[in-house]
Amino acid sequence: MTRTEMAPDHTSFRDTAGMIANLDLVICCDSSVAHVAGAMGKPVLLILPWLGDWRWMLDPYATPWYPHTRLLRSPAPGEWDTPVRAAAALLTTMA
Repeated sequence: MTRTEMAPDHTSFRDTAGMIANLDLVICCDSSVAHVAGAMGKPVLLILPWLGDWRWMLDPYATPWYPHTRLLRSPAPGEWDTPVRAAAALLTTMA
């Protein structure tokens, strides 16, 4: 399902922020949603590829940009089980 199909009237970052405001936690990959949620101070579990870019620096779990964001990095190309399992484990401790 595309974003347009899910929320056809939501077309701006203001709309995105409005939706995020109603969430307790955001789980996403590296995207604008992660940046909007992080800037809003929302808790974020951010799943990153094994070779992250400069924005996420070298600390394996944290970013100085968004203190409530937890980085979950893939350990190898195409290996997504590790960060997804880490997100699931963190969810059980947050509940």
